[in-house]
Amino acid sequence: MMDSNQSPPMRPVEEALASYISAPRLAPYVAASGGNRRQAIQLYQWNISLSGAVYEALHLFEIVLRNAMDKELCRWNAQQTNRTTGTAHGEDWLMDPSHLLQRLTRGGQDIEAAKARAHSATRRRRNQPTTHADVLAQLSFGT
Repeated sequence: MMDSNQSPPMRPVEEALASYISAPRLAPYVAASGGNRRQAIQLYQWNISLSGAVYEALHLFEIVLRNAMDKELCRWNAQQTNRTTGTAHGEDWLMDPSHLLQRLTRGGQDIEAAKARAHSATRRRRNQPTTHADVLAQLSFGT
């Protein structure tokens, strides 16, 4: 029989976590739980869940922001003139970036690297060129 001051035994998943998480890693959770190891493991699991939720929100934010910026950059790029030829750039800022967009993407290196990754990722599509959407998907969030 368990007395009222004792916490219930750990579940198997809690036992597994407790045995493989190093003491220094678990220390902040043990301190936050007043020394109760079971509560520390539960707090650690809660932190994992919270981190997953934040990552999900970040992922959605990145996709929405990337696509909204792409839409505006397509409009903006089509209004720019090529400094060398004097002709208008197309809407596809990834395939025909204006001078300013080339400068902002490290001399176009970020775009070229994304094109290379997109080409590698889409190689299995025979006789189909790499598209704007393929390149956009390969741009880093930092770009």
